[in-house]
Amino acid sequence: GLYSLYLDKNALSKLSEGLERTILVTGTNGKTTTARLIGNFLEKEKIGYIHNRHGSNLERGLVSTLIQDSSLAGTLKHQTALFEVDEAALSNLIPKLKPSVIVLTNLFRDQLDRYGEVDNIKRLWEKSLGNLDSETTLVLNADDPAIAYLGEKTSCKVLYFGINDPGVKLSETPKVMDSDNCPQCQAKLQYKHFYSSHQGDYLCHKCGFHRPNLNIEANNIELHEKVTNFELKDLNKEKIELKSDLAGVYNIYNSLAAFSTLKALNLNLEKFPEVLGEFSSVFGRGERFEVDKRYVLIALAKNPTGFNEVIRTFLKKR
Repeated sequence: GLYSLYLDKNALSKLSEGLERTILVTGTNGKTTTARLIGNFLEKEKIGYIHNRHGSNLERGLVSTLIQDSSLAGTLKHQTALFEVDEAALSNLIPKLKPSVIVLTNLFRDQLDRYGEVDNIKRLWEKSLGNLDSETTLVLNADDPAIAYLGEKTSCKVLYFGINDPGVKLSETPKVMDSDNCPQCQAKLQYKHFYSSHQGDYLCHKCGFHRPNLNIEANNIELHEKVTNFELKDLNKEKIELKSDLAGVYNIYNSLAAFSTLKALNLNLEKFPEVLGEFSSVFGRGERFEVDKRYVLIALAKNPTGFNEVIRTFLKKR
């Protein structure tokens, strides 16, 4: 990919011309799990797809992935692409890939040496998403105010997902919040519930900005030691009972993001409960082992919010 872009800076645009639909998944946390869930469903439906499964999510990684799926003449073997994308790379990739669906999982403070503060990434996203047309659907985490606000700055279709269950709210105001000011007027947001860091049910009393109505939501959540049960309500207000081996509230968000993406693609989701039930944790992300009759949880934490959620999940299981 690196050498291809050196030879032709338009390599990504040219290689992706044969794609019928492209899914981009980005955000601070949850990209890999969300993308794998989507991919597993596509496999279950026998839909061939291209995926940067090994995690190289910059432009050169996407070019490498497309080259591996191409003939010597540059013809792609599959017409669906599923790409996990670096947060800072998204703006540059959108015009080159013309995505069908863009998924934004959340936005937390992370890699300050590369990204700067979260407002910097938000500005980049707002500028690029504002140019999308009706051919693209945005799938947004409504519980994250910075993400939800982006839906008001674009003319494309938007699907909002989130949690609607006071039973899993945090018992106190979280000490780590990266985006609790109103993205519209910068006043302090007022929260009815916090579900994780600054994610929750919020309202700005100054300008009226509030959490959008949820198109797809999770409620009746039960967090057990080895399984998570919850009820999902979709666009048609139909209720779906789901069971997952993925631990933690953050993985409910990942499951909602995956379901919403597949819904945006107008796929029949009858097999989604089966796919979620069979899904096992991605390497290092919530894997469970038993060693000498002791329970071991291996979790990835690369920023303060992620670390807090890992601790919360671990303590819940004690």
